[in-house]
Amino acid sequence: MDLMNNVDRWGNTQAALKDFMINFSCDKCNYTARDPIRYQKCDHLFCTTCIGSKSQCPVCNTPAERNEVYPDKITQKLIGYGNTISQVVHKSYPSMKNDDTAPSINLSVKEHNVSTKSQSIPKNINKPNMNGETPLHKACLKRNIEKVRSLLEAGANPNTQDHAKWTPLFEATSYGYYEICKLLLEAGANPDTPVEQNRTALHEAVKYNNIEMIKLLQQYKADVNACDSSGKTPLDYASEEVHKILTSYKPADNSLEKSLSNISNITALYNNTLTSNGTHVLGLNLSSESQLLLSELASKYKIKTVKTFTAAVTHVVVEANIQCDTPVNYVVLLAILHGDWILASELLRHCANFTDLSTIELEFFEVQGTTNARGSGAPTRARENMQKKNPGLFNGCNFFFAINNQSTYTFGDLQFTKLTLSKLITEGEGKVLNRKPDPESIRTYEEIPFHVGRNVSHPLHRCSHYIIYVPGMDEPQIKYNMSHIRSLPLIWLIESIEQFKLLDPAEIGIIPSADKE
Repeated sequence: MDLMNNVDRWGNTQAALKDFMINFSCDKCNYTARDPIRYQKCDHLFCTTCIGSKSQCPVCNTPAERNEVYPDKITQKLIGYGNTISQVVHKSYPSMKNDDTAPSINLSVKEHNVSTKSQSIPKNINKPNMNGETPLHKACLKRNIEKVRSLLEAGANPNTQDHAKWTPLFEATSYGYYEICKLLLEAGANPDTPVEQNRTALHEAVKYNNIEMIKLLQQYKADVNACDSSGKTPLDYASEEVHKILTSYKPADNSLEKSLSNISNITALYNNTLTSNGTHVLGLNLSSESQLLLSELASKYKIKTVKTFTAAVTHVVVEANIQCDTPVNYVVLLAILHGDWILASELLRHCANFTDLSTIELEFFEVQGTTNARGSGAPTRARENMQKKNPGLFNGCNFFFAINNQSTYTFGDLQFTKLTLSKLITEGEGKVLNRKPDPESIRTYEEIPFHVGRNVSHPLHRCSHYIIYVPGMDEPQIKYNMSHIRSLPLIWLIESIEQFKLLDPAEIGIIPSADKE
């Protein structure tokens, strides 16, 4: 059978597959439903990110009880089968990947625009839509290679994430778009950025047994030991053949230095100077001299300053001692969890001697720790964690506060209420529970905290639930010391934030209670 007959044959498969996948399109965005959610009464299907309140259907407004809105796992599997068939079709033409005559499987209801004509570039190149998708996300979804190339050449950030935390690289990997993945990686896309359930692009490529994609990601140093929310690495999901490929891979040379330096350049987009776009500076408890210097710099260089901490804050300037440690307070804890630059006020005096602030390396002025955790390096670890787009400190952790709603609790010079403590948890991407968890009803090992996922010997490796109490004040009579649920005092929580790591309780002298094993 000649080439064109093969194309015709697969073209029929393409058409049939498209008709099949239309059945699984989101009733709101009209794309194939991502992590599909179904409303039982009206049978409408949506992407998880396309629904707001679950109390009524977004399309027909039919009221719905909580138990009438559920993840449609059957549909999810069928979508996966469709993706697998799509990859089989593409693999039938390995020599045609750059040929417009190669069949293209469109898994969305909307048509892909793959025109090679000049591409219009939006003014705000990284502006997200209501789903958090940038123009680069959309171009990848539509398999528009020329648009992807044009956007990257114009400076589009390849590491942006939508509301489901999907990056353009993960989107392209999930659909098997090899050439687009290669363009993204060459432009500095980070192959290890985790998306929902902490999966990486390599997890996804292994899931679909896409050997070409696996080899491409390995060329760009994708981490075979990255853990998802179940604590599993790509190796854990690999077939025997793929397992051999993953474990036997050896980099050929240093030919990737350019692309790896591109990743560093993309990281530099994260407000590495005081004059970067999107910079919001908070002066925290500054001396009158430092406050005046900050005001003068803000006026001269049009630096945006704010008076209170919000999610928009990118830099926090504080007073620090000669070791570059700063007194701890509530806002410092929030800034650590948020991954902000926390900078010593000496920076302001240094800036006064420069005309170009972009040449100043902020790392020299980064606070090294708090006066309670001197030289811990927590601010740097937290900032780098954010720049890599890794999950927050409490990702995979559920907290219940066994404390009085109205009481104020003192920890050193700090004072907390249940409300302020809850805000710390949510800032660190943890979940706050309203009811005390029942150890027997928790599905053990369902979720592994991201920041201890690689350390199987860590005592909290499998611990997804935490009961936080204050010794001597409303202290629970029964404390849990189980692999999946632990009762820990407030000091553990605060010191974990100050050091930006889930501390082994023994590190701070906490002896596990044997009351409830």
